[in-house]
Amino acid sequence: MIDAEKCSTGEPNYRHTVDIVVFRYCRLKRVIEVLLRESDSQQGHINFALPGSPIDFNHERNTLKGVVDRLVNSDRIGFPLSHVEQLGTVGDAHRDSRCWSSSTFYLGVVADVPELKPNQRFLPIDLVLTRSTALLFDHKELIEKALGRLVSKSLYSSLPLLFLGDEFSTPVVIEVHTVLLGRKVLKSTIVKRMSTLLEVGFIRMSGRKSDLYSTKASSTFVVQRSGAIFYFDRCLF
Repeated sequence: MIDAEKCSTGEPNYRHTVDIVVFRYCRLKRVIEVLLRESDSQQGHINFALPGSPIDFNHERNTLKGVVDRLVNSDRIGFPLSHVEQLGTVGDAHRDSRCWSSSTFYLGVVADVPELKPNQRFLPIDLVLTRSTALLFDHKELIEKALGRLVSKSLYSSLPLLFLGDEFSTPVVIEVHTVLLGRKVLKSTIVKRMSTLLEVGFIRMSGRKSDLYSTKASSTFVVQRSGAIFYFDRCLF
């Protein structure tokens, strides 16, 4: 259930949360999915919300990083993320009907996900952003902002590789780029990028081949700098 913590009765009447937009790439469906928490409303409808946590203003040692770490380790997420970055802060008197509120929100990426809890769902991003999916507060807008950042950063960095774990082949790298960017990515372009990553020691050849998600077995690469992101000197397009 989504917690319905009341805002402080003191002055000012204010609430600040940390929310994380966690994306994963579903190779089986070939779609980008986002992690949501499910809640039954009083009318019996299902609402969804991003995993988030309110900041305890009475905790003198609270920091944003500390809140993020606790949120990742809590049952609202409950599994390690390959990447987390802060995107921004939004706030006004209308996003939460209980009081003036704000949110510092983050982009998160995960490759392999353990078993989810009963109230957790990974839903396709295209479905989440339609009117048929009800999200609490302004969480749909936060997801749109995070998706924009994910797509733009994928044009000039190795961020898409974080969806694939520590070992992958060229065909699946092409596939995840194509799905993320919504347009065909040439094999020659990806091969050049992989060559650059090999030259700088960011990845290495594994000496193995895989026919997973490909009709032909392809050589695989192993990540040398787990969780790191490499920035290329030019965009894909």
